Amino acid sequence: MKYVLNGSAVKNPAEDLLVCLFPSDPPEQVDTIGEEEDGMIISLRPCLSTICAETKFIYGGKHYYGRSRVPFSKGDDRSARDASYEAVKTAMYRAAQDAGCAHEKWGALTGVHPSVVFEKEFRRTGGSERARQAMTHRYFVHPEKTALLAEIHAVQEETMLSVPDRAVGVYISIPFCPTRCSYCSFVSTPAGSDGDLIGPYLDALCREITEKAAILKEHNVPVASLYIGGGTPTILDEGRLERLLGHIRDVFDLSACEEWTVEGGRPDTLTEKKLHICEIAGVTRFCVNPQSMKDETLERIGRRHSADETRKWMAKVKETGMILNTDLIYGLPGETKADTEDSAREIMRDFRPENLTIHSLAVKKGSLLKEEDFAKNLQNTDEGALESLYNEIRGNGYSPYYLYRQKYARGGTENTGWALKGDACIYNIQTMTERSNIIACGAGGSTKLLLPGGKAQRVYNPKYPKEYLEQQDPESRDKMIRDYFGGTAYEDHTDR
Repeated sequence: MKYVLNGSAVKNPAEDLLVCLFPSDPPEQVDTIGEEEDGMIISLRPCLSTICAETKFIYGGKHYYGRSRVPFSKGDDRSARDASYEAVKTAMYRAAQDAGCAHEKWGALTGVHPSVVFEKEFRRTGGSERARQAMTHRYFVHPEKTALLAEIHAVQEETMLSVPDRAVGVYISIPFCPTRCSYCSFVSTPAGSDGDLIGPYLDALCREITEKAAILKEHNVPVASLYIGGGTPTILDEGRLERLLGHIRDVFDLSACEEWTVEGGRPDTLTEKKLHICEIAGVTRFCVNPQSMKDETLERIGRRHSADETRKWMAKVKETGMILNTDLIYGLPGETKADTEDSAREIMRDFRPENLTIHSLAVKKGSLLKEEDFAKNLQNTDEGALESLYNEIRGNGYSPYYLYRQKYARGGTENTGWALKGDACIYNIQTMTERSNIIACGAGGSTKLLLPGGKAQRVYNPKYPKEYLEQQDPESRDKMIRDYFGGTAYEDHTDR
């Protein structure tokens, strides 16, 4: 969809909403739009204490209009930016509504974390029902989605009661996989291409873990959760996995740690000894993530394991007593709504995982599916597919507890994590909300440091394993984190 920006209109929010409204027509910024061309002309300007936006939408030879005014705090750049983003998207959405093109259940709300927006509205309005009304009034979010957010918020509030405000979540990255799945755009290196990096990488990772643990101990910061993700952490051989888990136990103070998760997402990387190593080390949660229980799909997306291998390892994890987390993806190539429902039904019936996350396929840059132009088919989506699946999951005793969205997701839908009562994953809540700091170790890690006023500072590690090994100045990165925990921002955040 072509668009023109006038005045101080900004590109990112305009393109984010256009992707949601017109998934089969990629955004294209142009200088002018002819009277017979489809496209949006978006204008933005400050008006005293408000930001004013106007959109002229030319569609099918007709003209449609949307306008919006959003207040902001003068002298506050963040407030002005947020108001500008909201005003642009609201004006665009109103114009699309006028043209009959606005069918997106998330309305004008874009971004990864709708739950964070709901949390802010909850605090601003003083209650769940008022927050739901505000989400619909301000962002045109469908009541079905506001009800989902309210349900998630309630579970998060209950789960986090036991977690001290000062506590952090720790993420440790193992960015290697046996092969690269066709949908994957994460920071992950196929072990076959760079397997010789795993040893040096683990050496460097253990050094960083030692440094981060020392910073937390120095400032008496408790660890509430620890999550080893990737990639596929169980790509490590048994000796290296034992070394990593032992090192974590040696250097971190885990006396306040309520959960410790290891992703064993790919069943073809698992052995009974690896499960035993995790169990002995004190790991409390283990992830087996098949994405589908259909062998044809697994082969199609580049997996080197069968559905029977998934069944075998899910059963073995349950035998250990560790909590079982698992993932499925809705919208994989060649799969129907019924296929995803069948996979979820089998997993819930036969293995009863404490956590089940339903992802919506997102075709992103860097994935094989993007190169194959698979995204052009994603607009053909049954809008009720996820809702009927959600109802079945609820009927099996699960409640939603975290949610996030991704650009280019199938049908503009979301990824939702479900848990049996009392089994929500603390780390997932910490990382998907603005409730806790996150300390990240390893390639692609993103440390999140919360600041007063709902802001957050990010400290990024080098993205890829080779860059991580070649980094020149890790001390300056760690100094930022040390200064944060020794300063007033951390105290102000924990005293909220």
